[in-house]
Amino acid sequence: MLKDLNLKHVYDSTVDDIMKDLVIPLLENSTIYYRGVGYFTSGWLKLSSEGLASFVENGGRANYIVSPILKKEDWEAIKLGNEALINEALKKSLLESIKDLADSLRNNTLNTLAWMIADKVVEFRFAIPRNIIGDYHDKVAMFEDNEGNIVIFHGSFNDSMKAMLNGEAVSVFKSWDSSQSDYISIHRKRLLNLWNGKNNQLLILKMPAVVRDELVKLRSSDRPYHLDSRRLIVMKPKPKCIKDLRDYQEEAAKRWLKTGKGILEMATGTGKTIIALTAAVKKWEELGRLAINITVPSIHLMDQWEIVCKRFRFETMKCSGNVGSWSSKMKKKIIEFRHKVIDNLCIITVVNTASKEKFLSLINKLPKEEKLFIGDEVHILGAAEFQKAMLNNADFRLGLSATPWRWFDEKGTEIINDYFGKVIFEYSLDKAIKNGYLAKYLYFPITVTLTEEEEREYEELTNRLGPFFNTIENEEIAEKKKKLLIKRARIISNALQKKKKLIPLINELKENAYKESKEIEHILFYCPSGKHREILKIVAQSGLKTHEFVHNIASSERNEILKRFSDGDIQALIAIKCLDEGVDVPATETAVFLASTTNPREFIQRRGRILRLYQGKEHAYIYDFIVVPSSETKDSMALSLLRHEMPRFAEFSNSAINKFDARKKLRPFLDKYGVLHFLDMKPWDIYHEMKGKERE
Repeated sequence: MLKDLNLKHVYDSTVDDIMKDLVIPLLENSTIYYRGVGYFTSGWLKLSSEGLASFVENGGRANYIVSPILKKEDWEAIKLGNEALINEALKKSLLESIKDLADSLRNNTLNTLAWMIADKVVEFRFAIPRNIIGDYHDKVAMFEDNEGNIVIFHGSFNDSMKAMLNGEAVSVFKSWDSSQSDYISIHRKRLLNLWNGKNNQLLILKMPAVVRDELVKLRSSDRPYHLDSRRLIVMKPKPKCIKDLRDYQEEAAKRWLKTGKGILEMATGTGKTIIALTAAVKKWEELGRLAINITVPSIHLMDQWEIVCKRFRFETMKCSGNVGSWSSKMKKKIIEFRHKVIDNLCIITVVNTASKEKFLSLINKLPKEEKLFIGDEVHILGAAEFQKAMLNNADFRLGLSATPWRWFDEKGTEIINDYFGKVIFEYSLDKAIKNGYLAKYLYFPITVTLTEEEEREYEELTNRLGPFFNTIENEEIAEKKKKLLIKRARIISNALQKKKKLIPLINELKENAYKESKEIEHILFYCPSGKHREILKIVAQSGLKTHEFVHNIASSERNEILKRFSDGDIQALIAIKCLDEGVDVPATETAVFLASTTNPREFIQRRGRILRLYQGKEHAYIYDFIVVPSSETKDSMALSLLRHEMPRFAEFSNSAINKFDARKKLRPFLDKYGVLHFLDMKPWDIYHEMKGKERE
């Protein structure tokens, strides 16, 4: 009953959720509802459906007095005072509005509204000024229960979705509070007088029969509630797993579901997205409700997630770029979830947006006990500028990456670990290749040396770096050291001899294709930052149909480029870092690594891009330009170069079909300096060896 509710005197949207805290509880405990409101939209039905369920179950009846939307010419009928003309104007306006109603409502909500009107659970009457042009603009509501208790609220609150986003407030009056009896009496009398047409200022018209008939026709399925109980049940599509999982994918999902936290460390191409969304469906089934926030590194990856999320039937939206492009829609979706209009929500966000205060202020309105945070390419979130994106108030957390830990960033790695928990499932690239889930590949190292000028610059930077490794590190020192290390790494990455050896390689690839009587295609060139234009020119001049693939290409154009690449219309793609994470290019058969990076996150991700299975693809081929010492290189610098390049070589060669042939190419250089053990030292082995030591 209404008397059992703990009602406040005033509800203010800055501190209260007026719909959830006031309207829904009142509907749930009432059997009679009168509402006089200047602005009503069908979006209100979505928000109030939870309360209406109990209201209809109680045998309730809702009576609305609203202002119709009339065109200027319709007001001529009002001025003439001709009731026939007025009725015709109203009918014309309402019939035009029905199409908008059908377009704006989901099928299930539209069907529900049509049935409620047909069963006379809801009745609308329309208030039109008798003598002046204007609108009925009151906002008053009256609720009455079976015991005759009455609650009335009056204030600025409209029955619309927009009202939920505005700053609104209402005053509440209770019939069992003797000090408020006058307010109850006055508001009740004027509402009933208005409903019954006893108002000198406003003409009250019933819904024309022809309009009611048109609304009833909008019913698209069976009655969504039972007439005997009058219970309102709004049917919605439910999340659903899209396919059977592989054994290892099923095991990964089960492990996460045990605790609702953890990281999946799985090779690129082994189906982390499918596992994550399958686990999300299972969690939704367990809770009955679930809101998901997925953060991704790039817009292209966000678009890919959206496609898969919709296949799983999640209520999906994307957030990136200008706040105005997504904030209103996000607010509405969150309101719908909180008010149980929808029981699932999936918000996909690029990490830049996910770290902003505006986004965080909205996403934190979702209840933490019903929220799942998925960090795709989870290593990204350890960067200082993105750590805010990790939601402290999400009870469920899942991190995904082939390389979850950060390279030479202990603090960032620790923050990721603390938030998501430990790695709960691993599936290596070797295992994926062995079991036929990724393509086998051949690995061909191409050795190049630095020019005399490059060696001098490299040695100079190494000497400048020396003192930093014997100094107690602070933020300023760390930043200076980082800049010098990047500058030195670029010398290796941009080595001039790579471009000289690139042309013979392209000619070799073309010749091999000719011998096999096939067209050369599906080649991916990974370039150093700032050098892709030079490589593009070299490859294009060789006669290959070539296109760049860089970060500033629009999403629609990216998809078209990738399609043309898959179809063979584009033979070669020239890429930089935008292909490191998440972009699917399964057609790629050959990759040429011109960018020499020590960060395993980058080169492991890049390798993963080309090992995905594809029709007609028997093997993948990797050509890797590796900088080695020349005969004139000083020993100390030679060791520095080898330590820089060998972890990538060890990683790539160890899983290749031609592992031992590849090793023969590098063995002489390692043997000369007594470091043959570098053949087996993968990136993280080198990392642990180098941590805390001076880099040579």
